[in-house]
Amino acid sequence: MNLAKVLKQKISPKLHKKLEEISYLSNKLNLSSYLVGGTVRDLFQDGLDRYDCDVTVSGGDVKPLAALLQSQWKCELQSYPAFLTHTLQFSDRTYLDIVTAREEKYSKPAALPVVIRGTLLADLLRRDFSINAMALSLNKNSWGELMDPLGGLMDLKNKKLKILHAKSFEEDPTRIFRAAKFLCRFGFRLKKETEAALKIAIQEKIIAKLSGDRIRLEIEKIIKEREPFPVFKQLKQWRALEQIDPKLKWFPSQIFRGDTKQSFKERAAFYLSLMLFGNSVERVKGALEKLHFEREVQDRVLENLNLARALEGGESVLKLPQKALEKSALLFLNYTVQHIGKQRNLKKRWQEYKKWIQCRPLLDGNTLIQLGFKSGPLFKEIFRRIQIHKYGGKLKNLNEEIRFVVDNFRRD
Repeated sequence: MNLAKVLKQKISPKLHKKLEEISYLSNKLNLSSYLVGGTVRDLFQDGLDRYDCDVTVSGGDVKPLAALLQSQWKCELQSYPAFLTHTLQFSDRTYLDIVTAREEKYSKPAALPVVIRGTLLADLLRRDFSINAMALSLNKNSWGELMDPLGGLMDLKNKKLKILHAKSFEEDPTRIFRAAKFLCRFGFRLKKETEAALKIAIQEKIIAKLSGDRIRLEIEKIIKEREPFPVFKQLKQWRALEQIDPKLKWFPSQIFRGDTKQSFKERAAFYLSLMLFGNSVERVKGALEKLHFEREVQDRVLENLNLARALEGGESVLKLPQKALEKSALLFLNYTVQHIGKQRNLKKRWQEYKKWIQCRPLLDGNTLIQLGFKSGPLFKEIFRRIQIHKYGGKLKNLNEEIRFVVDNFRRD
Protein backbone atom coordinates (compact mmCIF):
# COMPACT_ATOMS: atom_id res chain seq x y z
CA MET A 1 0.00 0.00 0.00
CA ASN A 2 1.38 3.40 -1.01
CA LEU A 3 0.36 6.40 1.11
CA ALA A 4 2.36 9.12 -0.65
CA LYS A 5 -0.79 11.10 -1.57
CA VAL A 6 -2.32 10.67 1.89
CA LEU A 7 0.91 11.82 3.52
CA LYS A 8 0.97 14.97 1.42
CA GLN A 9 -2.69 15.71 2.21
CA LYS A 10 -2.54 15.12 5.95
CA ILE A 11 0.70 16.70 7.10
CA SER A 12 1.74 20.32 6.80
CA PRO A 13 3.67 21.40 3.69
CA LYS A 14 6.49 22.50 5.98
CA LEU A 15 6.82 19.04 7.53
CA HIS A 16 6.45 17.33 4.16
CA LYS A 17 9.37 19.37 2.82
CA LYS A 18 11.49 18.35 5.81
CA LEU A 19 10.75 14.68 5.18
CA GLU A 20 11.78 15.11 1.53
CA GLU A 21 15.06 16.67 2.65
CA ILE A 22 15.66 13.78 5.06
CA SER A 23 15.05 11.38 2.19
CA TYR A 24 17.52 13.18 -0.07
CA LEU A 25 20.31 13.33 2.53
CA SER A 26 19.70 9.76 3.67
CA ASN A 27 20.13 8.58 0.10
CA LYS A 28 23.42 10.50 -0.22
CA LEU A 29 24.69 8.80 2.97
CA ASN A 30 23.49 5.34 1.87
CA LEU A 31 20.97 5.22 4.71
CA SER A 32 17.31 4.15 4.69
CA SER A 33 14.77 6.35 6.47
CA TYR A 34 11.20 5.68 7.58
CA LEU A 35 8.39 7.62 9.23
CA VAL A 36 7.26 5.53 12.21
CA GLY A 37 4.92 5.41 15.18
CA GLY A 38 2.04 7.75 15.94
CA THR A 39 2.29 9.81 12.77
CA VAL A 40 1.77 6.72 10.57
CA ARG A 41 -1.09 5.56 12.82
CA ASP A 42 -2.81 8.95 12.62
CA LEU A 43 -2.69 9.00 8.82
CA PHE A 44 -5.54 6.48 9.00
CA GLN A 45 -7.53 8.47 11.58
CA ASP A 46 -10.09 11.16 10.76
CA GLY A 47 -7.78 13.98 11.72
CA LEU A 48 -4.04 14.38 11.96
CA ASP A 49 -3.06 16.88 14.63
CA ARG A 50 0.65 16.15 14.65
CA TYR A 51 3.56 18.47 13.99
CA ASP A 52 6.23 16.43 15.75
CA CYS A 53 7.28 13.06 14.43
CA ASP A 54 9.86 10.28 14.62
CA VAL A 55 12.05 9.16 11.74
CA THR A 56 13.83 5.82 12.10
CA VAL A 57 17.01 5.32 10.07
CA SER A 58 18.77 2.06 9.29
CA GLY A 59 21.94 1.13 7.45
CA GLY A 60 24.63 2.97 9.38
CA ASP A 61 25.56 5.81 11.73
CA VAL A 62 22.78 8.40 12.05
CA LYS A 63 24.86 11.16 13.62
CA PRO A 64 26.21 12.58 10.29
CA LEU A 65 22.63 12.81 8.99
CA ALA A 66 21.48 14.68 12.11
CA ALA A 67 24.45 17.07 11.83
CA LEU A 68 23.68 17.82 8.16
CA LEU A 69 20.03 18.49 8.97
CA GLN A 70 20.98 20.82 11.83
CA SER A 71 23.24 22.80 9.52
CA GLN A 72 20.62 22.96 6.78
CA TRP A 73 17.70 23.86 9.05
CA LYS A 74 19.61 26.15 11.45
CA CYS A 75 18.02 24.48 14.48
CA GLU A 76 19.18 23.07 17.80
CA LEU A 77 20.48 19.51 17.99
CA GLN A 78 20.44 17.38 21.12
CA SER A 79 21.92 13.90 21.07
CA TYR A 80 21.18 11.00 23.40
CA PRO A 81 23.85 8.36 22.65
CA ALA A 82 22.49 5.82 25.14
CA PHE A 83 19.21 5.73 23.20
CA LEU A 84 20.73 6.26 19.71
CA THR A 85 18.47 9.31 19.30
CA HIS A 86 19.04 12.83 17.96
CA THR A 87 16.41 15.54 18.48
CA LEU A 88 16.18 18.54 16.17
CA GLN A 89 14.40 21.39 18.00
CA PHE A 90 12.92 24.24 15.96
CA SER A 91 12.21 27.84 16.94
CA ASP A 92 8.43 27.20 16.97
CA ARG A 93 9.00 24.54 19.68
CA THR A 94 8.23 21.64 17.37
CA TYR A 95 10.82 18.92 17.09
CA LEU A 96 11.82 15.98 14.95
CA ASP A 97 13.55 12.88 16.28
CA ILE A 98 16.09 11.06 14.12
CA VAL A 99 16.43 7.61 15.66
CA THR A 100 18.68 4.70 14.81
CA ALA A 101 16.73 1.49 14.12
CA ARG A 102 17.30 -0.40 17.35
CA GLU A 103 16.61 -3.33 19.60
CA GLU A 104 15.93 -3.07 23.33
CA LYS A 105 16.92 -5.49 26.07
CA TYR A 106 15.52 -5.28 29.61
CA SER A 107 17.68 -6.46 32.50
CA LYS A 108 14.64 -6.70 34.81
CA PRO A 109 10.96 -5.69 34.86
CA ALA A 110 10.32 -1.91 34.72
CA ALA A 111 14.00 -1.14 34.11
CA LEU A 112 15.08 1.26 31.40
CA PRO A 113 16.20 -0.75 28.38
CA VAL A 114 19.70 -1.26 27.04
CA VAL A 115 19.60 -0.09 23.43
CA ILE A 116 21.61 -1.61 20.58
CA ARG A 117 21.54 -0.97 16.84
CA GLY A 118 19.13 -3.23 14.91
CA THR A 119 17.07 -3.64 11.78
CA LEU A 120 13.81 -1.87 10.92
CA LEU A 121 11.87 -5.04 11.77
CA ALA A 122 13.59 -5.30 15.15
CA ASP A 123 12.74 -1.65 15.74
CA LEU A 124 9.04 -2.24 15.03
CA LEU A 125 9.01 -5.36 17.23
CA ARG A 126 10.21 -3.38 20.26
CA ARG A 127 7.22 -1.00 20.19
CA ASP A 128 4.26 -0.92 22.55
CA PHE A 129 1.24 -1.79 20.37
CA SER A 130 0.68 -3.04 16.84
CA ILE A 131 -1.02 0.24 15.82
CA ASN A 132 2.25 2.02 16.61
CA ALA A 133 4.43 -0.55 14.82
CA MET A 134 3.87 0.60 11.24
CA ALA A 135 6.46 2.39 9.11
CA LEU A 136 6.24 4.54 6.00
CA SER A 137 9.19 4.56 3.61
CA LEU A 138 10.88 7.89 2.95
CA ASN A 139 13.34 6.33 0.52
CA LYS A 140 13.68 7.53 -3.06
CA ASN A 141 12.60 4.30 -4.75
CA SER A 142 9.78 3.41 -2.32
CA TRP A 143 8.50 6.77 -1.02
CA GLY A 144 5.16 6.33 0.77
CA GLU A 145 5.16 2.51 0.90
CA LEU A 146 3.58 1.17 4.09
CA MET A 147 5.39 -1.54 6.07
CA ASP A 148 3.05 -3.31 8.48
CA PRO A 149 4.56 -6.67 9.46
CA LEU A 150 2.57 -6.92 12.72
CA GLY A 151 -0.96 -6.23 11.49
CA GLY A 152 -1.29 -2.77 12.94
CA LEU A 153 -3.59 -1.50 10.19
CA MET A 154 -6.06 -4.35 10.68
CA ASP A 155 -6.10 -3.74 14.44
CA LEU A 156 -6.61 -0.03 13.79
CA LYS A 157 -9.60 -0.73 11.54
CA ASN A 158 -11.05 -3.21 14.07
CA LYS A 159 -10.47 -0.75 16.93
CA LYS A 160 -8.38 -3.27 18.84
CA LEU A 161 -5.30 -2.65 20.96
CA LYS A 162 -2.70 -5.42 20.87
CA ILE A 163 0.69 -5.73 22.54
CA LEU A 164 3.47 -7.38 20.57
CA HIS A 165 4.52 -10.05 23.08
CA ALA A 166 3.31 -11.50 26.38
CA LYS A 167 5.89 -9.73 28.58
CA SER A 168 5.26 -6.28 27.10
CA PHE A 169 3.62 -4.73 30.18
CA GLU A 170 6.10 -6.41 32.50
CA GLU A 171 9.08 -5.01 30.59
CA ASP A 172 7.63 -1.50 30.41
CA PRO A 173 4.73 -0.83 32.83
CA THR A 174 4.25 2.67 31.40
CA ARG A 175 2.47 0.87 28.55
CA ILE A 176 -0.44 0.35 30.96
CA PHE A 177 -0.92 4.13 31.10
CA ARG A 178 -0.65 4.38 27.32
CA ALA A 179 -3.14 1.54 26.86
CA ALA A 180 -5.74 3.46 28.90
CA LYS A 181 -4.99 6.59 26.90
CA PHE A 182 -5.45 4.92 23.51
CA LEU A 183 -8.62 3.09 24.58
CA CYS A 184 -10.25 6.36 25.61
CA ARG A 185 -8.87 8.55 22.83
CA PHE A 186 -9.83 6.21 19.98
CA GLY A 187 -12.68 4.20 21.51
CA PHE A 188 -10.69 0.95 21.22
CA ARG A 189 -10.94 -2.34 23.11
CA LEU A 190 -8.16 -4.60 24.30
CA LYS A 191 -7.56 -7.84 22.43
CA LYS A 192 -8.18 -10.86 24.65
CA GLU A 193 -4.50 -11.81 25.01
CA THR A 194 -3.55 -8.20 25.69
CA GLU A 195 -6.22 -7.88 28.38
CA ALA A 196 -5.00 -11.07 30.05
CA ALA A 197 -1.38 -9.83 30.04
CA LEU A 198 -2.45 -6.48 31.49
CA LYS A 199 -4.38 -8.14 34.33
CA ILE A 200 -1.37 -10.27 35.21
CA ALA A 201 0.94 -7.24 35.22
CA ILE A 202 -1.40 -5.31 37.52
CA GLN A 203 -1.84 -8.31 39.84
CA GLU A 204 1.94 -8.45 40.12
CA LYS A 205 1.91 -4.72 41.04
CA ILE A 206 4.35 -3.95 38.28
CA ILE A 207 3.54 -0.20 38.27
CA ALA A 208 4.93 0.10 41.80
CA LYS A 209 8.37 -0.77 40.37
CA LEU A 210 8.45 2.36 38.21
CA SER A 211 10.33 5.43 39.40
CA GLY A 212 8.35 8.51 40.45
CA ASP A 213 9.67 10.41 37.45
CA ARG A 214 8.44 7.84 34.93
CA ILE A 215 4.98 7.74 36.52
CA ARG A 216 4.80 11.55 36.58
CA LEU A 217 5.67 11.77 32.88
CA GLU A 218 2.79 9.43 32.02
CA ILE A 219 0.36 11.37 34.23
CA GLU A 220 1.46 14.61 32.56
CA LYS A 221 0.84 13.10 29.12
CA ILE A 222 -2.66 12.08 30.20
CA ILE A 223 -3.38 15.58 31.53
CA LYS A 224 -2.47 16.93 28.09
CA GLU A 225 -5.18 14.76 26.51
CA ARG A 226 -8.34 16.55 25.37
CA GLU A 227 -10.35 14.60 27.97
CA PRO A 228 -8.12 13.24 30.76
CA PHE A 229 -10.79 12.03 33.20
CA PRO A 230 -11.94 8.96 31.19
CA VAL A 231 -8.30 7.82 31.05
CA PHE A 232 -7.86 8.12 34.80
CA LYS A 233 -11.21 6.40 35.33
CA GLN A 234 -10.03 3.48 33.20
CA LEU A 235 -6.80 3.24 35.18
CA LYS A 236 -8.79 3.28 38.40
CA GLN A 237 -11.03 0.46 37.15
CA TRP A 238 -7.92 -1.57 36.39
CA ARG A 239 -6.70 -0.83 39.95
CA ALA A 240 -3.59 0.69 38.45
CA LEU A 241 -3.74 4.08 40.19
CA GLU A 242 -3.64 2.57 43.67
CA GLN A 243 -0.18 1.17 42.91
CA ILE A 244 1.22 4.71 42.65
CA ASP A 245 0.60 5.10 46.38
CA PRO A 246 -1.54 2.47 48.16
CA LYS A 247 -2.73 5.03 50.75
CA LEU A 248 -3.89 7.51 48.13
CA LYS A 249 -7.54 7.69 47.04
CA TRP A 250 -8.28 8.85 43.49
CA PHE A 251 -11.51 10.47 42.41
CA PRO A 252 -11.54 10.58 38.60
CA SER A 253 -14.82 11.72 37.00
CA GLN A 254 -16.16 11.99 33.48
CA ILE A 255 -18.50 14.89 34.13
CA PHE A 256 -16.16 17.80 33.51
CA ARG A 257 -14.45 18.71 30.26
CA GLY A 258 -11.32 20.73 30.89
CA ASP A 259 -10.40 24.11 29.52
CA THR A 260 -7.85 23.47 26.78
CA LYS A 261 -6.84 27.16 26.82
CA GLN A 262 -5.27 26.80 30.24
CA SER A 263 -1.53 26.56 30.58
CA PHE A 264 -0.23 23.10 31.42
CA LYS A 265 0.48 24.10 35.03
CA GLU A 266 -3.10 25.34 35.46
CA ARG A 267 -4.50 22.15 33.90
CA ALA A 268 -2.26 19.98 36.05
CA ALA A 269 -3.26 21.81 39.23
CA PHE A 270 -6.95 21.56 38.34
CA TYR A 271 -7.02 17.86 37.47
CA LEU A 272 -4.74 16.78 40.31
CA SER A 273 -6.78 18.80 42.81
CA LEU A 274 -9.99 17.13 41.67
CA MET A 275 -8.60 13.63 41.53
CA LEU A 276 -6.92 13.86 44.93
CA PHE A 277 -9.78 15.64 46.71
CA GLY A 278 -10.72 13.74 49.86
CA ASN A 279 -7.16 12.81 50.88
CA SER A 280 -5.36 14.55 53.72
CA VAL A 281 -3.21 17.44 52.57
CA GLU A 282 -0.17 15.75 54.13
CA ARG A 283 -0.73 12.58 52.13
CA VAL A 284 -1.19 14.52 48.89
CA LYS A 285 1.95 16.51 49.57
CA GLY A 286 3.95 13.32 50.05
CA ALA A 287 2.61 11.79 46.83
CA LEU A 288 3.29 14.89 44.72
CA GLU A 289 6.83 15.11 46.08
CA LYS A 290 7.40 11.40 45.40
CA LEU A 291 6.34 11.94 41.77
CA HIS A 292 8.52 15.07 41.49
CA PHE A 293 5.84 17.40 40.14
CA GLU A 294 7.01 20.97 39.65
CA ARG A 295 6.94 22.97 42.87
CA GLU A 296 4.46 25.49 41.41
CA VAL A 297 2.02 22.69 40.54
CA GLN A 298 2.41 21.15 44.00
CA ASP A 299 1.79 24.50 45.72
CA ARG A 300 -1.35 25.19 43.67
CA VAL A 301 -2.79 21.74 44.40
CA LEU A 302 -2.14 22.05 48.13
CA GLU A 303 -3.66 25.56 48.24
CA ASN A 304 -6.77 24.29 46.46
CA LEU A 305 -7.21 21.35 48.82
CA ASN A 306 -6.53 23.44 51.93
CA LEU A 307 -9.16 25.97 50.87
CA ALA A 308 -11.72 23.26 50.05
CA ARG A 309 -11.13 21.69 53.45
CA ALA A 310 -11.54 25.06 55.21
CA LEU A 311 -14.83 25.68 53.41
CA GLU A 312 -16.05 22.20 54.39
CA GLY A 313 -14.88 22.68 57.96
CA GLY A 314 -17.27 25.53 58.72
CA GLU A 315 -14.58 28.08 59.55
CA SER A 316 -15.66 31.70 59.16
CA VAL A 317 -14.91 32.95 55.65
CA LEU A 318 -13.47 36.09 57.26
CA LYS A 319 -10.58 33.97 58.52
CA LEU A 320 -9.75 32.51 55.10
CA PRO A 321 -7.09 33.91 52.74
CA GLN A 322 -8.38 36.86 50.77
CA LYS A 323 -6.03 36.71 47.80
CA ALA A 324 -7.50 36.54 44.31
CA LEU A 325 -7.98 32.97 43.16
CA GLU A 326 -6.25 31.62 40.06
CA LYS A 327 -8.35 30.18 37.25
CA SER A 328 -7.52 26.58 38.17
CA ALA A 329 -8.64 27.21 41.77
CA LEU A 330 -11.92 28.79 40.66
CA LEU A 331 -12.64 25.87 38.31
CA PHE A 332 -11.74 23.34 40.98
CA LEU A 333 -13.89 24.90 43.71
CA ASN A 334 -16.84 25.52 41.39
CA TYR A 335 -16.73 21.88 40.31
CA THR A 336 -16.22 20.61 43.84
CA VAL A 337 -19.22 22.53 45.14
CA GLN A 338 -21.46 21.29 42.32
CA HIS A 339 -20.45 17.64 42.13
CA ILE A 340 -18.34 16.50 45.06
CA GLY A 341 -19.09 18.55 48.19
CA LYS A 342 -21.38 16.66 50.60
CA GLN A 343 -22.30 19.33 53.10
CA ARG A 344 -25.52 21.18 52.30
CA ASN A 345 -24.09 24.56 53.19
CA LEU A 346 -20.94 24.19 51.07
CA LYS A 347 -22.48 25.97 48.09
CA LYS A 348 -23.61 28.83 50.30
CA ARG A 349 -20.19 29.11 51.95
CA TRP A 350 -18.48 29.13 48.55
CA GLN A 351 -20.68 32.05 47.49
CA GLU A 352 -19.83 33.83 50.75
CA TYR A 353 -16.13 33.26 50.20
CA LYS A 354 -16.25 34.62 46.65
CA LYS A 355 -17.96 37.70 48.05
CA TRP A 356 -15.29 38.00 50.75
CA ILE A 357 -12.31 37.92 48.37
CA GLN A 358 -13.87 40.77 46.40
CA CYS A 359 -14.14 43.03 49.46
CA ARG A 360 -10.96 45.01 48.90
CA PRO A 361 -10.57 48.61 50.12
CA LEU A 362 -10.83 51.31 47.49
CA LEU A 363 -8.57 53.65 49.47
CA ASP A 364 -4.86 52.92 49.74
CA GLY A 365 -1.88 53.86 51.88
CA ASN A 366 -1.34 57.18 50.08
CA THR A 367 -4.92 58.18 50.84
CA LEU A 368 -4.42 57.39 54.52
CA ILE A 369 -1.23 59.49 54.60
CA GLN A 370 -3.10 62.38 52.97
CA LEU A 371 -5.70 62.04 55.72
CA GLY A 372 -2.95 62.54 58.31
CA PHE A 373 -2.20 58.96 59.31
CA LYS A 374 1.38 57.79 59.78
CA SER A 375 2.45 54.64 57.94
CA GLY A 376 2.66 51.64 60.27
CA PRO A 377 0.83 48.62 61.74
CA LEU A 378 -2.37 50.67 62.04
CA PHE A 379 -2.79 50.59 58.25
CA LYS A 380 -3.28 46.81 58.32
CA GLU A 381 -5.98 47.13 60.99
CA ILE A 382 -7.74 49.89 59.03
CA PHE A 383 -7.80 47.83 55.84
CA ARG A 384 -9.04 44.78 57.72
CA ARG A 385 -11.92 46.73 59.31
CA ILE A 386 -12.89 48.23 55.95
CA GLN A 387 -12.99 44.74 54.40
CA ILE A 388 -15.24 43.41 57.16
CA HIS A 389 -17.64 46.33 56.84
CA LYS A 390 -17.72 46.03 53.06
CA TYR A 391 -18.55 42.32 53.45
CA GLY A 392 -21.47 43.34 55.65
CA GLY A 393 -22.66 45.74 52.97
CA LYS A 394 -21.99 48.87 55.05
CA LEU A 395 -19.36 50.56 52.86
CA LYS A 396 -20.22 50.98 49.18
CA ASN A 397 -17.85 53.61 47.80
CA LEU A 398 -14.59 55.49 48.46
CA ASN A 399 -16.25 58.40 50.25
CA GLU A 400 -17.94 56.05 52.71
CA GLU A 401 -14.61 54.34 53.39
CA ILE A 402 -12.92 57.68 54.07
CA ARG A 403 -15.74 58.76 56.43
CA PHE A 404 -15.52 55.41 58.24
CA VAL A 405 -11.77 55.80 58.78
CA VAL A 406 -11.99 59.42 59.96
CA ASP A 407 -14.78 58.57 62.41
CA ASN A 408 -13.24 55.43 63.88
CA PHE A 409 -9.45 55.85 63.99
CA ARG A 410 -7.24 58.45 65.69
CA ARG A 411 -4.55 60.30 63.78
CA ASP A 412 -1.63 60.59 66.21
